[in-house]
Amino acid sequence: MRMFIGSSSTVVKFHEIGATSVSYTFEPTSKVDGPCRSISWSKDGNWLAVVPHLGFAEIITLKGHCKLLQTVQDVIEPSCASFQNLTKRNIAVGTKHGQVLLYDVKSKSIKSRYPRTTCSVTHVGFTAKDTHCYAGCSNGDLLLFNNVAKSLSCTMKVPKSNSLTSVQAHSQRRNFFVGGSNEGIVAVWDTNVNKVKFYNDAHKAPVTSTIFSPINAALVISAGLDRQVCVFDVDDRQRIACIPVENNVTSLDFTEDATHIAMGSQNGKMHVYDSRNLQTPVYSFEAHESAIRHLAFQNSSSDSVNNNSSVGSIVTEEVSRPSRSTEAVAVRKKRTSDIFGVIVEANAPDNDISDSPRSSVLTTQDGGDSFIQALGLDKNDTADSMKFEESIHENKSRDCLSGKRTSLSSFTPNPTRTVHEKLGLYDSKSIKQSTPKILAENFPPVFSPITSEQNRSKSQAVLPTVSGIQTITKEAVQDEVKKAIDDLRSDIKQDIMQSGAQIRRMMLDFHLAMVKEFMKMENYCNSIRNEINPDAAINRDSYLLEENMHLKKKIEELEIRIANFSNKSDVTSDD
Repeated sequence: MRMFIGSSSTVVKFHEIGATSVSYTFEPTSKVDGPCRSISWSKDGNWLAVVPHLGFAEIITLKGHCKLLQTVQDVIEPSCASFQNLTKRNIAVGTKHGQVLLYDVKSKSIKSRYPRTTCSVTHVGFTAKDTHCYAGCSNGDLLLFNNVAKSLSCTMKVPKSNSLTSVQAHSQRRNFFVGGSNEGIVAVWDTNVNKVKFYNDAHKAPVTSTIFSPINAALVISAGLDRQVCVFDVDDRQRIACIPVENNVTSLDFTEDATHIAMGSQNGKMHVYDSRNLQTPVYSFEAHESAIRHLAFQNSSSDSVNNNSSVGSIVTEEVSRPSRSTEAVAVRKKRTSDIFGVIVEANAPDNDISDSPRSSVLTTQDGGDSFIQALGLDKNDTADSMKFEESIHENKSRDCLSGKRTSLSSFTPNPTRTVHEKLGLYDSKSIKQSTPKILAENFPPVFSPITSEQNRSKSQAVLPTVSGIQTITKEAVQDEVKKAIDDLRSDIKQDIMQSGAQIRRMMLDFHLAMVKEFMKMENYCNSIRNEINPDAAINRDSYLLEENMHLKKKIEELEIRIANFSNKSDVTSDD
């Protein structure tokens, strides 16, 4: 298959890898004399999203020949665009007005919108598994959006800088980002802790491009306008190489297997280096008449998704292409050291299976989630694995009902083998020996003893079990169910009785507490009464009796006075 490297200046050109002549040239519809703002390959490498200097974003196809496929007219004044890593249906488009939109290529409409930024968007892209979308802004902010909730997850900035000139997410580690600034600083972020993992005053001029190695998350390369290309080891937090070049390098890109790296210069020349020897390029040619703003190697198509070393073999003029069997696994390169000069071993076979968005569902070579990926659980094939297990159990159940005997080991599902067989890469020697084996004895097959009325005669069939041969009938199942129901009823009744007793105890405690409070209140009232009238508190009954006697005496005295007064009035009247 022909593989291309795309480069953009005022036009987009496609060079076949290993050749210096131009295969295709695409001129944006707007035909404005200005550099293209961004280019992005689709998942299978058949489409390329181009954002011209002015006008609408365009999607071109290289399937068969180069032609315009679609114009994104719903997005006004785009500034950058990027395909998703796992599908070519959706494109993230940033605008000069601070919008970040998700465009559906099939329906030709805007699918969703991310939170609006305060300034223009200069860079846009997706993390390894498309879980997040990132956007670089002209004010130096790097924004990370959740791709499901469409909400802002975090904001990052290059240390000691107020600008962001380049940014890239790692193709395997979804939490690693690298970026550069006009102040010459290169920084690597870890979004799991939302901190800067590493930064270095690498260049004495603005940084033009920063990239990760596809097979080594700790390896970073940067280029700047000081005619320097720097190589960093993020884990050791140091610069391990500095390569002088003849002209300012404006763009960088790795091949999928990291065996070669392309550099686009300010004078329009393109240089392709062997990553094991960065002193002299493998070949150089003049790609454009002006500065190369962007360049990108074409992604492998679905037909050659497992031939990760095919690009490197084309560059080194090894035309022979391995078959999609164990040879495809054997020709992949392996990282043997963190030092860039010997990062790739020329002919070392690698039994690991790489997992980058560009190479479908293969596991990483530098750790990460290799254990989960080896089980086939990190790939979107969980449903396929479940279907595979269900089909195995169904087939074995039919065999058992027909009287066939099968070993227990054949019932053990192997999702890893399923993934490898789909890719045509299954080889018993190529599976990682560190992956624990699942013993069939721990997962015995389960057979349902319940049969339909139409197959009543088969209900007496002998079914295999782990302990031996056992006959299970419908009556036995009914007895077990009835026994279980009776046990459940007795348990519920006992629980109800216990609950009733607890409620009664709680009511008695509540009543006793009320009586205690009433007595406390009565004592309090008596104490207040005693303070008001202490004499009455000595002998309240005698006090009342004395008070009544005193009142009676007063009444008698008043009666005597009234009588005397009436007698005096009578004597006066007689006189």
